[in-house]
Amino acid sequence: MSFARWMTEEKPSSLPLGLELALQPNYLGSPKVVSGILQTVIVAALAFVKRETSFDSVWNTVWDL
Repeated sequence: MSFARWMTEEKPSSLPLGLELALQPNYLGSPKVVSGILQTVIVAALAFVKRETSFDSVWNTVWDL
């Protein structure tokens, strides 16, 4: 396909394409692994909201994942 033709063709929006990919089974990886990561982030965020830890601590938790 020529570049000129590619430029003039109507292309699908990237949002629906991204959603279609994200909805595939295990797209993000093992559900057990993903839920463990999310739990770690949520626990850190809740500790911050309760003033049990600093924002820097939450930031470091996220970046250490």
